[in-house]
Amino acid sequence: EDGRRFQASGSYLHGASGPLVVRLDGRGSDAVTIELSVRFEDLHDTQAWGSVEVTYLVAHARNDLLDLFDEMGSDKGATVRAGTGFPHLYGVVYHQLLQPLRDEELNLLEIGLDNESKESGEPADAPSLRAWRSHFPRARVYGIDQHDFSFLDLDGTTTFQGDQGDRDDLKRFIAENDVRFRIVIDDGSHAPSDQQVSLATLFPAVEPGGWY
Repeated sequence: EDGRRFQASGSYLHGASGPLVVRLDGRGSDAVTIELSVRFEDLHDTQAWGSVEVTYLVAHARNDLLDLFDEMGSDKGATVRAGTGFPHLYGVVYHQLLQPLRDEELNLLEIGLDNESKESGEPADAPSLRAWRSHFPRARVYGIDQHDFSFLDLDGTTTFQGDQGDRDDLKRFIAENDVRFRIVIDDGSHAPSDQQVSLATLFPAVEPGGWY
């Protein structure tokens, strides 16, 4: 509205895809108008036509947790796509809810540690767990996954291999660690039956006033 113009550009090979991110720092306008233009170069067949598909367009206010998810490579951020889908942008809401707890001593549990391992069966990284570890410097961070993530070398972090839909696994996790949680994040199988089992089994281990 104030007449300022910003320009961002991206270059992609035929058939490729990727995010094009425009960051506007500072305030001064309540509205942003976006114009898209496309130019095709190096077409070998001058009769050929090209096309570009915009699969999603999202605008959001930046915050340090969202940026941390992006830095760690988690689809909870704004740039890493969830499989063939879109970035989840969970960090927008997580920041609003959890920012007041950032400097507190607390226990945080995340269920489901790596989306890629669901497909490959071979865990390689736990991006969001690393993001939580960095964002809550005084927290003890726990992670549950059906795959073995004991290879992670993160201070103040404990991983547990188990099935979130198995009550015995979850009860064993609680018994082995003997903790109560301020924050529990279920980002596991997303199957309602598993979510119900996890909620029923883990909710008693959530502190009064905690988040599940």
